[in-house]
Amino acid sequence: MGGRQLLRECEHRGVNSLHIPPAYLYQIIEELSAAGERAPGWIKLFITGGENISTQKLSTWATLNQHACKFINAYGPTETTITATFCEAPLDASWLADLTRLPAGRPNANTKIYVLHKDFQLLPAGIPGELFIGGAGVAWGYRNSPAATAESFVPDPFGQAGARLYRTGDSARYLVDGQIEIHGRSDGQVKIRGYRIETGEVVAAIERHSSVEKALVIARSDSRGDAQLVAYVVPRASALIDKAEVKSFIRGMLPEYMVPASIVTIADLPLTPHGKIDYQNLPAPGENELEATTDADLPRTEVERTLCAVWQSVMNIERVGVNSNFFDIGGSSLLAIKVMARVRDVFHIDLPVRVLFESLTILNFALAIEKEMNAGRLAAHSTIKPAPRNA
Repeated sequence: MGGRQLLRECEHRGVNSLHIPPAYLYQIIEELSAAGERAPGWIKLFITGGENISTQKLSTWATLNQHACKFINAYGPTETTITATFCEAPLDASWLADLTRLPAGRPNANTKIYVLHKDFQLLPAGIPGELFIGGAGVAWGYRNSPAATAESFVPDPFGQAGARLYRTGDSARYLVDGQIEIHGRSDGQVKIRGYRIETGEVVAAIERHSSVEKALVIARSDSRGDAQLVAYVVPRASALIDKAEVKSFIRGMLPEYMVPASIVTIADLPLTPHGKIDYQNLPAPGENELEATTDADLPRTEVERTLCAVWQSVMNIERVGVNSNFFDIGGSSLLAIKVMARVRDVFHIDLPVRVLFESLTILNFALAIEKEMNAGRLAAHSTIKPAPRNA
C-alpha cells in the first residue's frame, strides 16, 4: 500500500495515530512532496521505530506539517515486548537541523537500560557500548532454543536474584541529559583495512548531498574476499547521481578510508513484509562500475597500458580506466605496496609508495613514472666517466 493510499485509508476509518517503520514514513514524505501536498491535519500522533530515523527526512516531515502533531521516536526489540524507550521530538526544522542523530529517549516505566563494556561494567555518559535491557518487559527466552536463549538473555548483575537482561547487540551511549542514543547494530561498526567505521556516519554524509534522497552503507566482500564499503543510493526525484562527484563530496567531510569503494544507484531500498530493510535483496556492485566507459579512460601510452595491466592483475579486476581513482576501485595500503613492487620489477625504478597515494589515478601515476625514468636516462647520459691517465 502506498503512502498516500495509507493516509486516505486511515482518514476513512477515523485513525488519528500511526506507528510505522521509518522507511514507510520516507515513502509518505516522498509521495506527499511529489504531489505538492501537506501532511493531513487529522494526524495527532506519529510514532516510528525499528531503525534509526534520518533527521534530514524528519526535517522534511516537519515542513510538511502545519498543524499540531506529536512525533515520537521509539526503540525496542521484540524480545523486550516491543517498546523499551521513547523520545518525543519537536517537529521543528531548525531544531532538527542541528542534530546528526535523533535520540531514542528514556526508558519506559518498569524498564531498565544499561550501556555496558564487554566486561559488563557500566559506562559513563558519552562512552558507547553495548545496550542491555532489563525490567518487566524482558521475555522468558526463545521457544525450543535453549542455546540462543542462553546467549541473548543473561543474568542481571544489577537487579534482584533471578533477574535477566536482554543483550540487544546494539551500540549505544547515554547522553549527558540522560537520553539514550542508538548508533545501530554493534556489527554495523565494520572494520575496513584496519579502520573501524560506523556506517551511520557515512550514511549521514551521503544524505547531505543535494541529489540523494536516502542511502544505506554496508560492508561487502569484493572478488578478492576483502571487505569494502558499498553505498546504496536512492536519488531524489528527477535527479541524476554522479558517483564520482558524490565521492568527492563525501571526501570533503570524511577521511579517505570512510569513502565507499562502490556506489550503487537503486530506485528504492528493498523492504521486508514488515517494512524493514531487506539486506538480502540488495544488489551486488556491478563489474561495469569498474570498467572504462569512455575514450578518455583508455590508455594512450605504453606506460599507461602497462600500469593498467598491473592494477588489473594486483587488484583482480577485469578492466580499469586511466582516470579511475585507486581507492575508489578497492585500493588499500597493502595493495599499494604490491603495486609499487610490480612497478619496480617492470620499470626498473624505485619510487616511494606516497607517489601512488599522491597520484591516485593511472594518468597521474604514469606521468610520475615517466618523469622518474627520464631523470634516470638523463643522469646516465650525463655521467662523466673517468678517462685513463695515459690517454
